[in-house]
Amino acid sequence: MKINSEGNPSEISAACPRSAYFRATSTIIVSASIPFIASILNENFRSKADIALFVPFCPWQILNLLSFAINMFAVTVPGRVDQQQAAPQTPKDIRFFTPAGWAFAIWAPIFLGEAFISLYQCLPYNFMKESRLFSNISPYWVTAMSLQSIWCSAFRPWAVDNGFLWIPASLLTATGLALFEVNRIMQLEAKTNLGVWGYIFLSIPVSLHFGWISAASLVSWNGVLASTKMKIEIKLACAFFSAYLATGLGAFLSFYQRDPIYAFVICWALAAVADKKGWEKLNGAIDDATLKALAISASGGSIFLFVTSFLVAGMINFKK
Repeated sequence: MKINSEGNPSEISAACPRSAYFRATSTIIVSASIPFIASILNENFRSKADIALFVPFCPWQILNLLSFAINMFAVTVPGRVDQQQAAPQTPKDIRFFTPAGWAFAIWAPIFLGEAFISLYQCLPYNFMKESRLFSNISPYWVTAMSLQSIWCSAFRPWAVDNGFLWIPASLLTATGLALFEVNRIMQLEAKTNLGVWGYIFLSIPVSLHFGWISAASLVSWNGVLASTKMKIEIKLACAFFSAYLATGLGAFLSFYQRDPIYAFVICWALAAVADKKGWEKLNGAIDDATLKALAISASGGSIFLFVTSFLVAGMINFKK
């Protein structure tokens, strides 16, 4: 049985592969079914009819709120292995693309903003001009929240110890794809019907979430690579590629969706990767020149996206 850093048995070790394989298989099956279930439910629940005479809510409003509430519960369950980067045991046991801990503070505005959205969209639809918007994003919103909830159960010792880190990485990527569609619909609606205040309170939280999940996906896939026996040169090359990919993706999607917040979030993430606090535990395992070169690449991308966010912000025209 494997022992963790505190001298206690890990949650599910390599000595229990059957349990790990069962969890992995179950996670894959449930995750793959989520988009189809969300789409089917939304198609059947798109009507504006109340659930019951004394329950003045549409079914899709309940689905949106419930999926967010489940996600909030899932993230509070202890035992995940995120935000941890142990000092490498060997020169090959290294993950280069890692943000400093302060970057995770972005979850506060994300959760607060999406809590507001979840509650606001439950207002009586006859008095809410955005009811069509929330109905349209419902299948993608439910999918994103559900997949992130499943990720919370997958990013745990059983996945680390048994070579299944690719599952939580895939879940984050799929969550990002669902959030891309939510953000696309939100951005389009915000500039035409919501106005400035609607953009601030309804669109920005989703942009923050989409941007951070995009960055987190790259971090997660670098973690998958770090868990393999690939040469350290390949891991380093992928870290540099991730910094360039994040920069390019941040700029492209920001201009494509006219979304300055997305560029700013990727800027934030790359600044955290460039921060020495993110890779200080690698000191001694890797030469300083290599680490500084990666930090410079991430810093350059961060500065570029910071400028990009202001350029895109100047292109926004709200319908009056």
